[in-house]
Amino acid sequence: MDDRQFQEWMRRMADTDENVGRPNANAIWWRAQLRRRLEAEQQMIRPIRIAENAAGISCWLLVAIVSAGMGTQGFVAFLGISVAIIGGLGVIALQKT
Repeated sequence: MDDRQFQEWMRRMADTDENVGRPNANAIWWRAQLRRRLEAEQQMIRPIRIAENAAGISCWLLVAIVSAGMGTQGFVAFLGISVAIIGGLGVIALQKT
């Protein structure tokens, strides 16, 4: 497809799109306000999410150290349970999205 054919195709598409209603100014303003609020909320929540993740990693490391101190069997059991939990959480997260 050369430039001329592309331009003709774009004109035909524009002609068919005339029946499609364009959003009014209020709808555009409302969407912009909603986006601004969501971005502000995400910025406010970011430190909380970072702290939650750091706490979760710290707890996991503490339990790993304690289970390693109990011997090989305890550590292997801990790793198996960890893999099962992480896999389960991954499946749950995929189902919710």
